[in-house]
Amino acid sequence: PSCSDAFQKLEKARKKLKKARKNLLSYEIYQGSCPACRLFGSLAMGGRFNISDAYLDADENPPQPEYRDGVGIDRFTGGAVNKAKFDYEVITQGEFFATLRITNFELWQLSLISYVLQDLKDRMVGIGMGTSRGLGTIKAEIHQIEVDVISVQEPQGLDGIGALYHGEHKTDYGFAHEEAATLPEGLSFSRQGVRQRVTVGSNEQQQAFFESIQDYFPKFIDQFKSLETWRKQHELSI
Repeated sequence: PSCSDAFQKLEKARKKLKKARKNLLSYEIYQGSCPACRLFGSLAMGGRFNISDAYLDADENPPQPEYRDGVGIDRFTGGAVNKAKFDYEVITQGEFFATLRITNFELWQLSLISYVLQDLKDRMVGIGMGTSRGLGTIKAEIHQIEVDVISVQEPQGLDGIGALYHGEHKTDYGFAHEEAATLPEGLSFSRQGVRQRVTVGSNEQQQAFFESIQDYFPKFIDQFKSLETWRKQHELSI
């Protein structure tokens, strides 16, 4: 079952036993969630990753939509459905700008996002509908990467939330045991009020930054052999 289903069943089991604390706490949900839900969220927990709306840069020479013919496909036969023709609009060129944000991340989560960004830069990932027909093909360009850490002192490296969080139930969240990432040469934190910020600008800096964190996700996911195994390792008590 999905993480959301597992948590709902656990809460129902607690209610049947008339437990004083029926609802799951945040650290129980995070600890018992699979890697995907830990990053992108579920019905039981908000995700750490979000994407803003992508707006078209149309100040000069805005691209004009083109019209294409479509036909409905029978999901059982794979053939065209009679009288199911439709038209749709596509834009074949243009630039869209969006902001990707990941908060309170573990380093393996940041590492995973770096793989996704690299695939987008290499045109290996399509987005939206009709990707099997060639729609949604994009080439991503990263304008700038900013990493903020709330700290008065300049950090010696880049730490994940597992090292930065020192509150109650720290060990109960099940954070990965990660060493701090070493920033590439030429990158350093600068004071921004209560934050320390490192800004990654050029393509060379971006590549070096991705290389500095690329091993964290493979090391983490090696623990994850199957969802069933993960459940047993992070089983929550009724």
